[in-house]
Amino acid sequence: MDTKSKNIERYPLPVKGLCLVLAAALLFLSAYSALEAGVRLFIYGIDEVTTLGSLSAPSFEDTNVLNEMFANDAQSLVTLAEQPDRAEIKKQLEKNKDSETEKALNRYLAEKAQVIEDELYYVATHYDGYEDNVSWDIEDDVDETVPTTVHSADEEVSAGATSTTAPPEVNARKKVAVDENAPLTVRRVQKILNSTQGLEYLKYESLVRPEAFREKYIDLMFDIPNNSWSWSVDLSMSEDEAKKNITEEYSEAENIYLTDLLQESKRCKNKLSETVNLKYYAADKNGKVVISNMTAKEAEEKSVVGHMCYFFDRDGMRRTKGTGDRFSYDNAPSSEDGKTTVVLFLEDDLKPGDDYYTAITCYDELTGRGINECIIGFAVCFVLAIVFSVMLFCFAGHKRGYEGITLAFIDKVPTDVHFAVSVGLLIAAAAGFFGIMTSVFDRYDYISQILYLRKLLVYALSALVMIFGLIGIEWLTSVIRIKKSGESFFKRCIIVKLFALIFKGIRRLFKKLKKLVTYKPGHIKLRVILLAVGYIALNVLFFALTAAGAGVFVLAIILLNGAAIFFALKYFISLDRLITAAKNREIIPYDEKQPESLRILADSLRYNNDELQTAVNKAIKNERMRAELITNVSHDLKTPLTSVISYVELLKKCGITDETACGYIDVLDEKAVKLKRLIDDLIEASKVSSGNVTLNNTIINLGELTVQAIGEMNDDFEKNGLEIISEISPEPPMIFADSQKTFRVIDNLMNNARKYSAKGSRVYINTYSENGYGAFEIKNMSAEPLNISPDELTERFVRGDESRTREGNGLGLSIAKDLCVLMGGSLSITIDGDLFKATVRLPEAKEGQQG
Repeated sequence: MDTKSKNIERYPLPVKGLCLVLAAALLFLSAYSALEAGVRLFIYGIDEVTTLGSLSAPSFEDTNVLNEMFANDAQSLVTLAEQPDRAEIKKQLEKNKDSETEKALNRYLAEKAQVIEDELYYVATHYDGYEDNVSWDIEDDVDETVPTTVHSADEEVSAGATSTTAPPEVNARKKVAVDENAPLTVRRVQKILNSTQGLEYLKYESLVRPEAFREKYIDLMFDIPNNSWSWSVDLSMSEDEAKKNITEEYSEAENIYLTDLLQESKRCKNKLSETVNLKYYAADKNGKVVISNMTAKEAEEKSVVGHMCYFFDRDGMRRTKGTGDRFSYDNAPSSEDGKTTVVLFLEDDLKPGDDYYTAITCYDELTGRGINECIIGFAVCFVLAIVFSVMLFCFAGHKRGYEGITLAFIDKVPTDVHFAVSVGLLIAAAAGFFGIMTSVFDRYDYISQILYLRKLLVYALSALVMIFGLIGIEWLTSVIRIKKSGESFFKRCIIVKLFALIFKGIRRLFKKLKKLVTYKPGHIKLRVILLAVGYIALNVLFFALTAAGAGVFVLAIILLNGAAIFFALKYFISLDRLITAAKNREIIPYDEKQPESLRILADSLRYNNDELQTAVNKAIKNERMRAELITNVSHDLKTPLTSVISYVELLKKCGITDETACGYIDVLDEKAVKLKRLIDDLIEASKVSSGNVTLNNTIINLGELTVQAIGEMNDDFEKNGLEIISEISPEPPMIFADSQKTFRVIDNLMNNARKYSAKGSRVYINTYSENGYGAFEIKNMSAEPLNISPDELTERFVRGDESRTREGNGLGLSIAKDLCVLMGGSLSITIDGDLFKATVRLPEAKEGQQG
């Protein structure tokens, strides 16, 4: 690729070096300006700066650092003044020790007694199938008299507790009736429950499974002045163990609380003692001076409130200046009588030696250059650094005296190695910076870190940003040179080359193995034997080498067996696809990547499927033509038949008196009506079989629908000498189907039974639920021998009456079956001798289902 540019190639190497130096310097200056602005915002305070309407410095009295430092010192002084006496606290803790431990122990025992009661209650109320073959340690002299009343929760607590501290409330247990037919052990437990209350249950601890106590955890707590102490325990301890545990916890809580008070007092005293410009005076409610570096006279209000920062509280009179929103005296501990004296103020003329002087010195240094200038400097320097970096990217690869792109020495290093080295340098630089800063900063609190180490922090962070920028520019410049040269970035990676080499070798190996195992009809036995022997031999060889200490062959074992599993799975997956396609009569696609044996099988199946599909299409076409013929002929017959029926009706009204003629007219009327019914059934059968039926599914009570059908046809059954015996389920199934079509199915089946049942026999009708379906079942004895299969009976125009002397056209069962399938159900027929049984199954309605 010719990327020669005369304008770019004119620039010599010093120009590129100058761009690099300027980019690095500008990165340093941009970071320096940003950090300087950040330091100013920290010292001035963001709120103080923004309230002035511009990014300018507030007065020193309003700075964030001054108010923060003074508020912290004021808080330390208040803490010292209001801190309770450790001796008094210790005396109070010792005084409360017995009551607190007793309260916790009572709660523990009450919870344990509750668990025992719950376990016994379960035994007393869940003893179905219980076998009295376990020997329980229950006294035989348990009171046989069951109490007439049940103790309430309050009564149990008062009776069971051993101190004035009541255990936690429990729900009043209902009375347990003693079942005289229950096993002896259960009966005794029932009597225990009716005669025991509160902590009395503890004596029956041995009756309860130990796991019940280990599964239950409770939280115990002590009330310590201005604090609380809690811990979690299970209920598996005895009373003595629990008491020992509670006593130890109280001692630990007491020691930790007193130690915290002492450490807090030392911390506050050390903090105040490090100041030079701070005057402080604190006395407790008894007038005892806690800490002070001035006389009581100097602590008078008139000598305090004139300073730029002060805190004054004496006899409940408080005045503050310089604490801002950082200190709220209301949240500090305070004495009830308000006699505590707390005085704190800052000298107007600050002297060297503490953080306050350092803060004002830093403030004076920073006010010479405003935040606005820092932000503008950051923006200008950062944009210029980006400009010079882009110029470097444009110059990358161009060298005077050479056409096209020239790669540098570093570009010959693999790109992933180059990237790893660059990232390593970044991490090393960051780790070195944070290591040095941590060792230095750990000596100060966070305010002192900013004040004393401001310049070190700013210069170090700026240098770190510059180093990051230079490393990033160098790596991007190398990437751009490689991209300009037209070489692939990823192909230069060692990892990519290594994987490509491995993949190439594996591919060659697979090709050789493929030739070895290529299938040829009639030769599979020899090839399978060779393949199996080779596979076993390689495994034995690799395992032997691994056992001999050559651990690298573990990878060979993994690759060999992984490849074997991969190809075996691939073969069987392809075979399964062929089997599935053959089973579902699907078109089998051609796949060149299939093994040779499967391709031969696929071609054979494809040929057979094509022939089968042709035959099926022809049969479907013939069936469709037959259905259309039946429909068309039925419609063509229906029009003249309607005219015939109409004219027969007119003849009936002509007043013909000849009996022979009237007989002929009646025969015409009967045959015309029968023919009309046949044509209607033909049309409906055609629609149902083609699915051209609209279903209006809704929730139907199958029992009520069956009763309605029986009521409408009962007279016809009686005329034929038949007795209907119905068995409707007490909870009739609710199905989700079309009510009219369902009634048509039931009507067809009952008409079938009416026509073909033996006279004087019974017809049995039943409804029930079965496996998510509502079922309608009808059974009858046939008048004629049923020498026909159930499947044939549901075909069109097939009748059980082979002589076809009875009424019917052989369409009723076919229509019923097709309607059931359309509604998501089924119609099954069973024939046992002369017994005919038909069962309709339709899906039951689900919750929330609507039509």
